[in-house]
Amino acid sequence: MMNEEKNTEAIEIFSEVTLPLIPLRGIVGFPGIQLNVELARGFSLKAFTEAATSAEPRILLVAQKDLAVDEPTPADLFSVGILATIKHVVNLTVVFEGMARAKIREIFMNDGYMTATAVTKTDSQSFQKSPTMDALMREVKNHLLSIKDIHPTFTEEMRISAEAITTPGYLADFAAYLPA
Repeated sequence: MMNEEKNTEAIEIFSEVTLPLIPLRGIVGFPGIQLNVELARGFSLKAFTEAATSAEPRILLVAQKDLAVDEPTPADLFSVGILATIKHVVNLTVVFEGMARAKIREIFMNDGYMTATAVTKTDSQSFQKSPTMDALMREVKNHLLSIKDIHPTFTEEMRISAEAITTPGYLADFAAYLPA
């Protein structure tokens, strides 16, 4: 019988935040993943400016249900998004990094942009470490590497990031994030 070791480093932290919100079209954010988002809509720019000028530059990013909607209402957004930090800005493209999943409780308008109250939860990275889990993670990483040559947006940086992932949850989020 194989000796299976329990990873006990997981800590779950719940917190409630009220922050500016940017609706995302055609992209979904995940914790631990960086997103390049072009801010073309006025309300998105206002929300970004509010977040960027605060003491802690954090923001909520939530995917829209319908990409064709130019001015989304709360009903046009999914109920789960991410809490993200602002990493850097180049022209109107902002690089955000997902910190935690965020369950949206309430969305309201605030001076021409959306603000939301959400409950955030850090991802639990508790998993059963075993030879089987290691083999499955190696297989996913090998599949990711095999698409590198045929996937036009899979960069060398993404390959290095995939190789460095050590937990199944983050690897699944990384694989799910890859653009089609």
